[in-house]
Amino acid sequence: MNRYIDEKTLWALANTDEAAAKTVITDLIFTLRRVAVWVEPFMPATKAEMKKRLAQDPVQKYAPLFPPHCDYGDFKVLKKLSYKLKP
Repeated sequence: MNRYIDEKTLWALANTDEAAAKTVITDLIFTLRRVAVWVEPFMPATKAEMKKRLAQDPVQKYAPLFPPHCDYGDFKVLKKLSYKLKP
């Protein structure tokens, strides 16, 4: 997603071509919705929160989903799995 944002120069589009900027943002929102589905088996609470936040019309600004220095909620499950996956 970062590469896509860089390639589309979203920060420049916002000042020069509002329609193109909206298209890029819409693409990013749809991509994040797909990511939410992919993380569901490992982070179900995170998927639910992402779905709630991305379902808004218009999308609203929220506090970070993973703020600095938090315990990352469902991430504990991934951490446990990563230990089991090591050879």
